[in-house]
Amino acid sequence: MDTEPDAPVTEAELHAWMDGELPEERRGEVERHLAGNPDLARRFERYRAQRAMLQGTFGPLIDRPLPAALVPPYARPAGRPAVRPRRWFPALAAAAVLLVFVAGGAGGWW
Repeated sequence: MDTEPDAPVTEAELHAWMDGELPEERRGEVERHLAGNPDLARRFERYRAQRAMLQGTFGPLIDRPLPAALVPPYARPAGRPAVRPRRWFPALAAAAVLLVFVAGGAGGWW
């Protein structure tokens, strides 16, 4: 990201500013850009209001575990090791390809 004082302000920088993740040396330039563009400033104020509403509504739920009704039946419980893939699958696939090849050759010869 270009940090020259006269570099154009990007959409990504505007979102980083809104999220509080924009580097300090770039904040002044972004705020001046917003002050000079009232339509853009209103748009980002609406984004900020929407973010605050979502945070207020769903923020307390973010660290809670999923209800049992929403956990997929195939999800593995915490602490249980992942199922290892079966090692015989490649051999079975090779045998199936060989069988189809032999059957096709025999059918063509017959």
